[in-house]
Amino acid sequence: MKKIILATLMSASLLFASSDDSVTINATMQLMHTGVDSIQDGFFYSDKQKISDGINMIENANNIFGKIDVKQFVKKENISVQVVKNLSGQMDDNLKKMKKHVGTNNYSGTTKAFGEVIHNCVACHIAIRKW
Repeated sequence: MKKIILATLMSASLLFASSDDSVTINATMQLMHTGVDSIQDGFFYSDKQKISDGINMIENANNIFGKIDVKQFVKKENISVQVVKNLSGQMDDNLKKMKKHVGTNNYSGTTKAFGEVIHNCVACHIAIRKW
């Protein structure tokens, strides 16, 4: 499992070095998706490590996403750009809550914070994709 995570993180980092933001955004979203999958597997199989690994993947992807010029992907007005930036910050806060709850074995709190992470994902997709 650790090899898969390491390979995913390395490939995302290499793609970030590319000057093509469209490649970077796709790789970053894929990394977030993999993180969400890992967290869900962790809940289903009562595997604390999978939850933690997924949180770390999403954190890394969110950090990469924070360095991308969001204006390229927001088709409308500057308000959407600010919304996306705010959501990225909220994502960080919710991931920190998840880490705290996992550390204290409070899985009810972890699932609640995970719901907020998913809410951040959907809200961002609404802003960018006009969903």
